[in-house]
Amino acid sequence: MRYPIDNDHFIDIENTITEDHNEATLFLLPVLVKSKMLLLHIKKISPTIFEFAYICQLTLWSCAEIEELSRETCQLAEEMLQKSSDELHDYYVNDMHMNNYAARQAELIKIVRLADFVFRDKKQLMAANQVFNFIEHNLRLTVLT
Repeated sequence: MRYPIDNDHFIDIENTITEDHNEATLFLLPVLVKSKMLLLHIKKISPTIFEFAYICQLTLWSCAEIEELSRETCQLAEEMLQKSSDELHDYYVNDMHMNNYAARQAELIKIVRLADFVFRDKKQLMAANQVFNFIEHNLRLTVLT
């Protein structure tokens, strides 16, 4: 399983987690472990394209922690989230013929949360790399060009 570090560098997650650790891998481990959890969870539940669109909508319109947004923008986001949830309900009830889909929807929300954790850890990883420049020097990366 490969994890992209930037546009040109990828890491083999399985080998990096089990190999001897140096200072650079200490920065990478949280990202790699959470990335692996995310990918395994996505594989486990195998979301449909409609469910994947719902995941994307949740990610796009969840803006509670963004203080700079206007009240109108937050209202629009709430409306979009409500519309997405209503459409997911219709999809489950009418297309998939599922009356009890709460557990499935919770799994989709879990994917959003895991992806958010990976994104935040990767952001911290890239900030650390700007200071220490460990990606170019210390890691055995596969360069795909």
